[in-house]
Amino acid sequence: MSPFVPDTVEELQRVIAQHHRDRHPLCLSSRWAAPADSSKGLALTKLQSVIDYPHRDMTITVQTGIPVAELQRVLAEQNQWLPLDVPRPETVSIADLILDHWYGSLSAGYGTIRDWLLGVAAVDGSGRLFHAGGRVVKNVAGYDLCKLLVGSSGRLGIPVEATLQVRTIPECLLACRILAETPDGLLEAWKRVRNLPLKPVVLDASSREMALTVAVEGTANVTQQLAACIQATVTDLPGYHADIFPWNNETDCWHQMMPRTPDIDSSCLLRVGVLPSQSLRLLAIAREHDWQALALTARGTVYLHRSANTCLPADWNHFWTQLMPLNPGLQCLRGPDFLLRLAEDLRLNRPAGPLMCQLQKVFDPAEIFAAPGSNAP
Repeated sequence: MSPFVPDTVEELQRVIAQHHRDRHPLCLSSRWAAPADSSKGLALTKLQSVIDYPHRDMTITVQTGIPVAELQRVLAEQNQWLPLDVPRPETVSIADLILDHWYGSLSAGYGTIRDWLLGVAAVDGSGRLFHAGGRVVKNVAGYDLCKLLVGSSGRLGIPVEATLQVRTIPECLLACRILAETPDGLLEAWKRVRNLPLKPVVLDASSREMALTVAVEGTANVTQQLAACIQATVTDLPGYHADIFPWNNETDCWHQMMPRTPDIDSSCLLRVGVLPSQSLRLLAIAREHDWQALALTARGTVYLHRSANTCLPADWNHFWTQLMPLNPGLQCLRGPDFLLRLAEDLRLNRPAGPLMCQLQKVFDPAEIFAAPGSNAP
């Protein structure tokens, strides 16, 4: 059966209230983590309206079924954007962005949805509509509940409206890609860039090319000077090559990780969290085990990708054993059943904080939001 697709928020409330009375589980279907039984899922694809867009205030309020790409199109008409990159922006919705806490290369300089989310309206596990935050930049007193929804996988409620802070599209985004010959060489380049007196908006390391990508924003003249400074940082190191190029949607981490139109069902995509200082070590281990890896080194997040057909339990166990000293967090975004089960077991064995446990009892007393994935590491 197909997921339930409500036409209005009121219809969604009625359905959730019925599930609450019947104690039937329900979760939001997403592009990457669909429920095992799709008859228990729901999709927000008909809730895509722009509710309010006072562009001079640099905020926008939308229904959360709107795809990220459509939101960016609306913002671009006023020379604005939401500076976040996600996989499949044509299909990933704002609800997916919030609940799965998606982020990519641009998180080094711009943060994640947690930094741009001002307010939400959401439906809890009893079918009640509640609001958190607001439509202005400074509006929070006490617990910032809308931030707690970020990465919650829908365990507290289903967001139906979101107010986002946006910003003007920068005049220029320029990147410098540094190619190294070995993992140790990549680490040395990373250390040198980190010591520079600048704050990059992108600081990625890739296992495929043994490359460090650093991007900066500003005017054309300023970014050119900064990129040249980054390039000069490694000129005295043997075997290094650095080139400068414009940063755009075709050069973000998702396009590096996966082909433009892969067979998603046959892909294995993991998000692993470690200390930022350990991200390049994880990258080196992944490369030894033939995983395509991209590290968001400013955040300590490493995305791992390979064909699901080549991801076997015995190989994985050996790989995971080498990762364990790094104390990693694991989220399986897409993969074979044994990896999905492992990620869920790890989540269940990680005790939730007392505040989150209390909130779950208040917002979902019947425990109908049986989300399929784990919180972001």
